Amino acid sequence: MHDLDEAHDHFDFADIGPDAVMEDVEGLEMFTLKSVGIDIGSSTSHLVFSQLTLRREGASLSGRFKVTARKVLFRSPILLTPYLSATLIDVEQVKRFIEQAYQEARMHPDEIDTGAVIITGEALKKENAQPIVEYFAKYSGKFICATAGHNHEALLAAEGDEELGLRVYWYGNFFPDMRAWDKLDANVRRGAGGRSVYMQFPYSEVSAHMSVFAAQTYKKAHRHGPGRAIIIPAGEGFSIMWEEGKEKIVVPWHECSLFVPPNRWFHQHFNVGGNNARYLALHPPMQFHGHAEKVEDGAKDQIEYPDEDPFIRKKFEEDLATRGVQSLMPAEAYTDRNYEWSKAMGKQ
Repeated sequence: MHDLDEAHDHFDFADIGPDAVMEDVEGLEMFTLKSVGIDIGSSTSHLVFSQLTLRREGASLSGRFKVTARKVLFRSPILLTPYLSATLIDVEQVKRFIEQAYQEARMHPDEIDTGAVIITGEALKKENAQPIVEYFAKYSGKFICATAGHNHEALLAAEGDEELGLRVYWYGNFFPDMRAWDKLDANVRRGAGGRSVYMQFPYSEVSAHMSVFAAQTYKKAHRHGPGRAIIIPAGEGFSIMWEEGKEKIVVPWHECSLFVPPNRWFHQHFNVGGNNARYLALHPPMQFHGHAEKVEDGAKDQIEYPDEDPFIRKKFEEDLATRGVQSLMPAEAYTDRNYEWSKAMGKQ
């Protein structure tokens, strides 16, 4: 069993619902939310309904909220997690259990402002694990949603399972502080030992992802369709954008910068600051994603380090030199197209 009570150290998140209570307390905004945690574990499953009190941290214009109090409203009985076979969870039995818990708690999904559904251990490896999480996230209210692996459920900071092809998605419409997310998936395809998190907005075609990469490194150039707005939550650096075969444009950025790569323009991100850089990409609806239509053409949408224009590396190293520092890019990355960034670096 995975206890969702006060003993856990939770990531601070909130999803403001229409019934959230707002009031000023000594110049700081404070509000209450009703939340539910649905935990589907290897051997047992249960729900906890709570009332959360959140208060804005720091200055009145701060976007970060912290949970300052939590009151448990109802705990469900413990269910032995049901399986139809060695590869399938019994969805119908889990569904009945959750619906009954809502009834016993005298709650309706519309009353839930925020929460999480997590699936762990052996349950995570079942064939229908991901559809189950997505279904209950939509059924149970306005959710931040994650699938979690071993030892990460308490923080809702799952690293996913590359072997199973799983990616963690968070569902919600209010994410307090993108600078605070520090447990992310390794993003091996884009290089630089980067890490990412993916977000989906309920009842919307819009999604987003945020990537974090280390100081004095840079990502691989790539391109896609139009409509991605890139926001910088933290860091200092620049991006280079260009239409294939045409002049390259350098776009400097820092915290709170915003820029939009044009349709099918290559773009590449460089961190010349002293700390990790973060960029948040807001995605357009699926019809505008604009990736290669054929799998064999996918390589045309990304430029590997050994294949990049020598200007790219030269520009990066010259910019670092003006700051009195050197590139931390490994030499092997420029000679080996299959160079593997260390998993330790990718998941710090």
